[in-house]
Amino acid sequence: MALQTKYKQTMTKHALLKLYQDIPYPSLAFAQTHPNQLATIAILLGLEPPHVDNCRLLELGCAIGGNIIPMACTIPDSQIIGIDFASNQIEIGRTTIEALGLENITLKTMDILDITSDFGEFDYIIAHGIYSWTPSQVRDKVMAICKANLAQNGVAYISYNTYPGWHMLNISRDLMLYHSRNDTEPLVRAKKARAALDFLIQSLPTDHKGYADFLKPYLNFLQHQLERVGDKKDTLLLHDEIAEFNNPVHFHQFVEHAAQHGLQYLAEANFSTIMPNKFPPHVQENLRHMATDLIEMEQYMDYLLNRMFRQTLLCHAKSQITRVLNPARLVNLHFASRAKPVSDKPNIEIVSVERFQSVEGATLSTDHPVSKAAMSYLHQICPQTAHFRELFNIARSMVPRSVWMEDPNLEAMVLGQTLLQGYTYGGNLVNLFMAPPKPTTKISQRPLASRLARFQVTHSNEVTNLYHERVSLDEITRSVLSHLDGTQTKVQLLDKLIEWTTKGGLKISSHGEHISDCDTQQKILSMELDIQLQWLAKAALLVG
Repeated sequence: MALQTKYKQTMTKHALLKLYQDIPYPSLAFAQTHPNQLATIAILLGLEPPHVDNCRLLELGCAIGGNIIPMACTIPDSQIIGIDFASNQIEIGRTTIEALGLENITLKTMDILDITSDFGEFDYIIAHGIYSWTPSQVRDKVMAICKANLAQNGVAYISYNTYPGWHMLNISRDLMLYHSRNDTEPLVRAKKARAALDFLIQSLPTDHKGYADFLKPYLNFLQHQLERVGDKKDTLLLHDEIAEFNNPVHFHQFVEHAAQHGLQYLAEANFSTIMPNKFPPHVQENLRHMATDLIEMEQYMDYLLNRMFRQTLLCHAKSQITRVLNPARLVNLHFASRAKPVSDKPNIEIVSVERFQSVEGATLSTDHPVSKAAMSYLHQICPQTAHFRELFNIARSMVPRSVWMEDPNLEAMVLGQTLLQGYTYGGNLVNLFMAPPKPTTKISQRPLASRLARFQVTHSNEVTNLYHERVSLDEITRSVLSHLDGTQTKVQLLDKLIEWTTKGGLKISSHGEHISDCDTQQKILSMELDIQLQWLAKAALLVG
């Protein structure tokens, strides 16, 4: 588009650097980029990726290290390098690394274009938020790095904006750019961009006259977009929706670009998003008839879903990928699940259907007793994990021998198929790990939160848990977590809550009325402390 091209031409490398120096892109943890996720998917597709525990990992455009510093904390025997061309962000990240006492991670001020094959070989390469938001020579260089610096069995992750979804987004983007075209102050531009989007939504007709019916789907889309933008800080809006460089591509074009550099498509980091089982059977059948290969199949799915963003995994073109999912590949993996039985009293002892539902609403149904027992057990130990063989043995011991299959290997295969099905459904029904996180569900006499979470909570109400997920905290949870350094007993923690209440920092009320009686306050705070500790354990923030 002409307006978009004009903006690209006026944005020099120096200006782009200044923008990132002055208004840093929020540096966050993204669970889907963790090498655990990348390795697991590679294993499912027949590859033998390097073990996560002692891997070498490179992140391009790491900012202050918000994504890779938590990785360094959970896989201490790994070697992690992050590069970014904004020196002030690198310095902030180095300060965090020093405060946490990490020795397995290095941040470097460096331009992506300066990386050569001599920079080293890496088992996993991450490029989140780079490909679509940079000039063509940088996009080419990202692919070249993934070819030249990726280990033989390694996996690369690249995120990017996609068509067809961005055809609709470009309408609102162009309006936001046009409305803010005369402003040079970035945050003023962001404010005007928000106002423009709000204007568009409020001004489109909602009755059934003229072109209103035609515009209704677009209006619904824009309202969703406003909600999406409304949750973002102005810094995110500046670097995403109204970024000077924004180059969406079709999925097939991205795959072709990768192929030019000796790379091939492996899968999406969110594996469930590429499974056709989300469509009705007749749609799946039509897709199979229309598509001549996997790439065409997924491109047609992008059209059906109006997909606007992808997080694609690549590997070397010579790698032998097996697209048929085989439960036998699960035997060395670890499992977790946040799904709980829909029934209050699930019957795992007979062949009858039970449903398990995740917090996100995804459901898995099975009538296989051992599978039902396994899902029930994972719910009981959540957020801890279980190795496949351990899970199979425990689940089998939970059901009567009368419902066992004669062949234990066949039974293990059926369990594996059920777990695979749950994994492909997404929604945290079943999570798989090569190197399992190690949170504890036991509330010790002196509870201990992860060192990273204790550091982050002093600066933010959002912390990163042991699953590499971002967890938002309210005021009281944040206060409790800040004291969980392993030296405070539960009595001492309660005293701190009482002191906080006495000083007016915490108000206690019941049915809208303030409670001032000290004994009543102490009882309520004691119960609240137990609730908070249990919640922190379930959120995978406590360690043994």
